[in-house]
Amino acid sequence: MQKKNFRIILDQGLCVKPATELVHLVMKFHSEISLKAFQKQIDFKSLMGILSLGICGGTEIEVTAEGQDEKEAITAITQKLIELNLAIEL
Repeated sequence: MQKKNFRIILDQGLCVKPATELVHLVMKFHSEISLKAFQKQIDFKSLMGILSLGICGGTEIEVTAEGQDEKEAITAITQKLIELNLAIEL
């Protein structure tokens, strides 16, 4: 299992456009990938799940991947969050 924590830095938080890009990325991996915020954990492959969390700027999130490509998944998610100026690593 691979796990990484981030802080969302985009004022709008994890809104539809960046969330959609992240879901498209995460769908490429076979591992089970989850997103945790506000003590709620959801499937990172679910756009509606992500949006239901209402993640705003300043929110700390935890991303967990478990499976055959877990390391690659965490690396790709980290790169995408930083590339989109969405989050910083904690």
